Amino acid sequence: MNPILSSLPLIAFGAAIGLSFIPVDVPPVENIRISGKTDRHDVWIYRSFFIGGFATLLVLLLLTSSVWYPVLRFYYSWLNNIRLFLLLSFVFVIFILPILVYVFLNWMTQLLNGVRRLRRCHSIRPLRCMLCGASLKRLDKRSTLDCLSRQEQVAARLRTVDFEAWYCDRCCVQPRRHSVHVRGYVLVPYAYYSKISHFKFCPTCQEITMAKTTTKVIETVTFDGGKLLHRYQCQCCARTGEHLQVIPPKDTD
Repeated sequence: MNPILSSLPLIAFGAAIGLSFIPVDVPPVENIRISGKTDRHDVWIYRSFFIGGFATLLVLLLLTSSVWYPVLRFYYSWLNNIRLFLLLSFVFVIFILPILVYVFLNWMTQLLNGVRRLRRCHSIRPLRCMLCGASLKRLDKRSTLDCLSRQEQVAARLRTVDFEAWYCDRCCVQPRRHSVHVRGYVLVPYAYYSKISHFKFCPTCQEITMAKTTTKVIETVTFDGGKLLHRYQCQCCARTGEHLQVIPPKDTD
């Protein structure tokens, strides 16, 4: 086996582990939003981890080739039909292999999520103050809520945004609303653009605080289509909104 290929899993996993210990310099006072649960500075950790996982599978396939290759040759000779063999191979690559890859990626993602749960924060890499170089410390949930505005507290209660508050013990004498680093992880990013989601972005509050209250049938949904009226209300400022969903007719051909 090629020594470079055999060492690729160790290189990739080593790179992922090494990156996870490199601090990220952030302003000590900031309020930002991150779409989803993954920070942009953690992207290469995920990529290195996935590359290491695929490289490990490839190495395992090469090491066990003495087992599966004779089975494959027997399978081909048993079919005795190159077209049927190619057809079944095509079905495997198009339908079965993507499912296996999805399961594998989901398993790898769960492993990385376990690392985040151990650190009790979304960011895998540690956060560091860009002014003094000290490591930021995270506030507990109760103290985090005290550092949020009323609109942000409503979003946190609705679980549309998961907030984390960090502070620098050198630059910040006492953690307060305007003296900490707040990171808001948007758990429902589709609320910004989807017209029929359960939550919506409130233009008044500038937060995802609008929740669907009712759905009224305007025209009965049949094969000819139908209409649904979705009503929303902001749980902070009581602003209301609605969206008319037109369901197209079904094609009976």
